Amino acid sequence: MLAPSALQSILDQTIKIINEDGFDGYLPTLIYDKQVAVLEGVPAIQDTKGHSHQSIVDGWIAEISPSLPYVIIFLDSPTSARMIHVKLDGNDQWAISNVGGCISVNHL
Repeated sequence: MLAPSALQSILDQTIKIINEDGFDGYLPTLIYDKQVAVLEGVPAIQDTKGHSHQSIVDGWIAEISPSLPYVIIFLDSPTSARMIHVKLDGNDQWAISNVGGCISVNHL
């Protein structure tokens, strides 16, 4: 499990990137074991008809360490993103969206 301060830092960095580049330029991002990986080759916006970003990453993480907590951030739509902290005792999620030109964050 990541510390609340680490999760806040990840969220702050994500908002900074979205403020600078917009949602258009955001690529799915995985943070695990103090590493950051941009997930090239994975669709930017989650395809609800196919595999979810989380299920794709679950497979990768299982090969590294099945109990390793991670954070994945991906677009839900052209104007919103989701950050999920995956850990053994459940997931925490945040919605990041553009509301009237301002970035809004809600813990779900």
